[in-house]
Amino acid sequence: ELSISAVSVAEGGTETFTLWLTAEPQSPVSVMIASSDPAALSVTPTDLTFDATTWNMPMTVTVEGLEDPDGLDDNVVLTFSSLIATTRFIPATVVDDDIQALIVDPTTIQVTEGGTGTFDVSLTVMPPRSLSVNAVPLGSAVTVDSSTLTFSSGNWNVPQTVTVTGVHDQDLADGSDIIEMRSAETPTVSVSVAIL
Repeated sequence: ELSISAVSVAEGGTETFTLWLTAEPQSPVSVMIASSDPAALSVTPTDLTFDATTWNMPMTVTVEGLEDPDGLDDNVVLTFSSLIATTRFIPATVVDDDIQALIVDPTTIQVTEGGTGTFDVSLTVMPPRSLSVNAVPLGSAVTVDSSTLTFSSGNWNVPQTVTVTGVHDQDLADGSDIIEMRSAETPTVSVSVAIL
């Protein structure tokens, strides 16, 4: 018998439940416990033994949610099997703890009028689907060569470069502008640009 019908655990966290037999066995009985995805959910111990003195004593099983690079929950099945009982299957969910965000480096650059500067953009977490990031200058003092960057599960951690060009103007004063890196799935990150 199990103390649960399903289990949910956060990445990096643990949960426990108990297991016991409903009838006294004639000889020692081993119950094997397996995770369908050991890379996402580990189980300790992986087998329990019950005998005539311990059959109705709850024994503790610990599951641990393991960290992964994506931003998705993992669905796992725990299997409980023995030679004297019907195999049981319990659904388990590993709740992802990763928060999607932009990595922008650097966030402050300098360019001359007509000159260029660059910064790189990547993601903190593998996205479950294609993710677009828009480079939006807030003023008219600079332009960007790539107004939209696209990240996927294959390139999420590969920096993509944005080239910024300073626009010629009629005055002799230095200028400034802000470029916002915007995505519907991440907080906005601002890049400050000084135009010399």
